[in-house]
Amino acid sequence: MSAPGPARLLSRVARAVRLPLAATAAATLLLALLATAAPGALGVLLSDAQGYRIGQLVPSAADLGASVQVVPSTAMTTDDWQPMRGALSDVRDEMGPLLRSATGDAMVTVTLDGRTATPVAPDRPAPPSTLVVGVDPDLASHARIVDGRAPEPPSGRRGVVDVVLAGSVAEAMSWHVGDVRLLTGTSLDDRRFRLTGIYEPVEPDGPFWRHTSAAVEPVVVDPYGDKIVTGTGWVAPDALPGVVDPGSRDGRTDVWFPLDATDLPAAQAPRLLDELAAFTRIGFTLERASDQAQGGVFVGSADLRLAFSTQTSEALRQAQVSASSTTALVAMLACGPAFAGLCVLVLTAGLVRDRARGLLELARARGGSGPQLALGGAVLGLAIGIPGALAGALAALALLPPEAATPWWPAVICALAPAVVLAAVATPRPSVVARVPRIAVEGGAVALALAALVALRQGGLGGATGLDPLAVAVPLLVCLVAVLLAARVLPLLARGAVAWQSRRRGLVGLLGAARARDDRVSTVALAAVVAALAIAVFSGTVVATLDAGRVATAQERAGADVRVDGEDLDPAAVRRLGETPGVRTVATVATTAHVSLADPSGTAYVSRVLVDADALGAVQTGLAGAVPAVDTLGETVDGRVPVVVSSAVADRLDGAEDVEVDGVPARVVGVAPSATPLATTRTWVLMDSGVLGDAAPGSVPVTTVLVDVDPGAEPAVAAEARDLVAPAEVTTVRAQEAALDGDPSVAGVHRAALWSAAVCAALVVVVIAMALLGGGAARARDLAVVRALGLSRVRERGLPVWEVGLMSAAAATAGSVAGLALGLLVLGEIDLRPFTGAEIQPATTLALGWWLVVVGGLVVATALGALLAAVGAGRYDVADTLRMMEE
Repeated sequence: MSAPGPARLLSRVARAVRLPLAATAAATLLLALLATAAPGALGVLLSDAQGYRIGQLVPSAADLGASVQVVPSTAMTTDDWQPMRGALSDVRDEMGPLLRSATGDAMVTVTLDGRTATPVAPDRPAPPSTLVVGVDPDLASHARIVDGRAPEPPSGRRGVVDVVLAGSVAEAMSWHVGDVRLLTGTSLDDRRFRLTGIYEPVEPDGPFWRHTSAAVEPVVVDPYGDKIVTGTGWVAPDALPGVVDPGSRDGRTDVWFPLDATDLPAAQAPRLLDELAAFTRIGFTLERASDQAQGGVFVGSADLRLAFSTQTSEALRQAQVSASSTTALVAMLACGPAFAGLCVLVLTAGLVRDRARGLLELARARGGSGPQLALGGAVLGLAIGIPGALAGALAALALLPPEAATPWWPAVICALAPAVVLAAVATPRPSVVARVPRIAVEGGAVALALAALVALRQGGLGGATGLDPLAVAVPLLVCLVAVLLAARVLPLLARGAVAWQSRRRGLVGLLGAARARDDRVSTVALAAVVAALAIAVFSGTVVATLDAGRVATAQERAGADVRVDGEDLDPAAVRRLGETPGVRTVATVATTAHVSLADPSGTAYVSRVLVDADALGAVQTGLAGAVPAVDTLGETVDGRVPVVVSSAVADRLDGAEDVEVDGVPARVVGVAPSATPLATTRTWVLMDSGVLGDAAPGSVPVTTVLVDVDPGAEPAVAAEARDLVAPAEVTTVRAQEAALDGDPSVAGVHRAALWSAAVCAALVVVVIAMALLGGGAARARDLAVVRALGLSRVRERGLPVWEVGLMSAAAATAGSVAGLALGLLVLGEIDLRPFTGAEIQPATTLALGWWLVVVGGLVVATALGALLAAVGAGRYDVADTLRMMEE
């Protein structure tokens, strides 16, 4: 009878181990799914966070704009402004390709300085008004005339000029269609303007109108009790030469390219930043003063030179800083699932080896060489790895949004992993293996972990992709040290259990502890559980730290449970607010700007903040960002008024304590952060108004009210405050928290931490089950012996509990230590400020409740796995097992 060929033997091996191979394929699919989906999901998250930051900008500031205080010449505005359009088209051609694709065509306006508009007809009374005259080359496409007619060019330099206004502007000015007003002021000649039409803006939130002021809605100010209305009106596009001299400095030319980078992939942000830097670094001269003077009298002396700028660049830079932190956190959180997933793959390969042991020995006995067996294992691995990895990658593509960029290399690595592992399993082990002393391995691992940790704390290695390699290496090395620790702890626990069980009646506990002591527990399973637990505990620390940091930032920004801001808040309304149900304490803040602060080095001008120190202390009790040393402001110190200054003022004082505030002797007793909800500037001095006595200012308007409320009363009190002190601005701690939570990166990291913990938990269950399944044959042999001696089936089910319970105890100890170490030693090295909105790094917060949940989950997984193993062990036949042991 001829020996079976390689293909036939490989087929027999595949049939014999079909269940372990199916488990290997499932593990490959899961790894490919996670490895392919994670980079794509991270890219979407970073792009969303970047778009959010750009979207937070004032729309006009996001555009690429330039402004110059000069009126263009007639040569630039003739022929429907074609020379200007051509010059700006040439400017746009100087942009890089990515920047050009993100911008629209140039828009341009010329606006003259505002002048007083006085009705010519005495029977047409109107409030004091200021008119800003503007010229828009594309007025017809930006404004729709709804009453009257479009403006026409004036007849000569002294003729009446046609102008159109928005309906709300005309109404506020009491300017009716057909009425004429005289514009006076500035260096321009007095000129009459006739309102010929009322328009409504086309796309009022579009790229044109967001760059205009008082053109859609009037600006109304009331500085001294007299209402002053300011509006912008538009003359005919070709009316500019008839309204103002070319080159005049009484007008301003604004040019902007609408820039929309909200949908830009985060991976392209560095390229766009480079192109923006190159474009904004240079200026563009559209025409020179000498050119303007040709063909006529020129009264100006300035070139029409544009230097463009945009706040999009700064938003992109901030997004890159946030992306670097996000990537580092996600990479650290992914270490646990990735490592545990690889361990699952190795465990499935171990099952293949155990089930195919007889066939492999047969192949070796019939002349199969090591390379041939390794090749067979690799072919078998590819046969299951390629379909599994392909299915995982396709599933990832189906789950991710279409715009996600999914790399191909993770799926390739996952497809090759089973081939490598099975090739290693099929290769015969050498009879003599050079063994490295255990203490050397442990010392090397500890040394590497310490070196990587020190390097990370000193700034790391950086990375071209924004990910520091140490952000991945340090968690893995810390987990490796924890695995070595667990490997040391487990025998100690087992020996202790053996000694304890030897003094007790019963055989199951002694046998289970002995099996753990004799290295019957898979080292790979132990490593997987330790790594998964460490990252699960670390995930809780991440969530707790970021949540606590955002709460602290929200409290610092709000200054109290409820804060009301206004220019001059009504004292009666403030008193009624204090009587609102749910209000505990109210503290008022009165601010005066430009108050002198004298010290030995000179005099500066700061904002003076007057408070009732007792009320302020009561309102801010327990809040982050509370004013320090407020309890010392109630009494004079050596005849001086105690004050708290901002850190910006303290830096200027350079240690000086005795100062004079508005001529009042004072002493600095505390320093607070410069950014505070109590003042609008960073240079301020805070004092108790009651201590000033006769030196107190006569009348200072209340600008801020801080309110301390009962738990749960914040929404109702805030709503009441809006009604009582309208139109003041009302904010709450909850509103500030909601604003911080609106950043996609915040929610993304939170989801990543929860997903990491959930995947780690699922993998722990799988690892425990597979570890027990892998030791099932040996456990069955031991159980057959003790069952033959009379052990009941009910009591024998405790053996897996002892076997895996000791492993779980060792893993819980080492994994908890590693997870806490990562939180305390590594988390602080990642810039977490983008997630909390604070100016300083938040303190690490340990999550005890989370840790208890993780450990409790491990207990449940251990019990469940042991129960399944015990049920499976009960199916072994004692006689058959003993007969196989004899053979």
